[in-house]
Amino acid sequence: MNDFKELPELREMCPTSSRKALGDGAVLLDLRAAADVARVGFAGCEVIAIPLEALEERLGELPRGRQIIAVAETPEGAKKAGYFLLYQGFERVAAMNPGLARWVAKGFPTYGDTAALGGSCGAGCCCA
Repeated sequence: MNDFKELPELREMCPTSSRKALGDGAVLLDLRAAADVARVGFAGCEVIAIPLEALEERLGELPRGRQIIAVAETPEGAKKAGYFLLYQGFERVAAMNPGLARWVAKGFPTYGDTAALGGSCGAGCCCA
């Protein structure tokens, strides 16, 4: 028997779209390492911080009835987590692409030393 489960395509959101969704009740899932989250992070929105490698064991901490926007060190990490959540039955999931550096570049609320992030999201960003 085939255990393949067809998943919907994961929605990707830029920081601007993510911020709007967060203002409308979405929750941000910050998948970066705990030490990175402690140094600098997202402010002005509800954030649940779970390191990517601990996501499977901490699924119960996530609200199933709300939109979840996953963000990680890399866009690929956010997508991986997003598809994992879809596979686990979460229905309203998106991945923020490119992530924290672009959130900072847009001037959105943060805490900590954002200078350590350096750079920006790079070419092709939908929020430019």
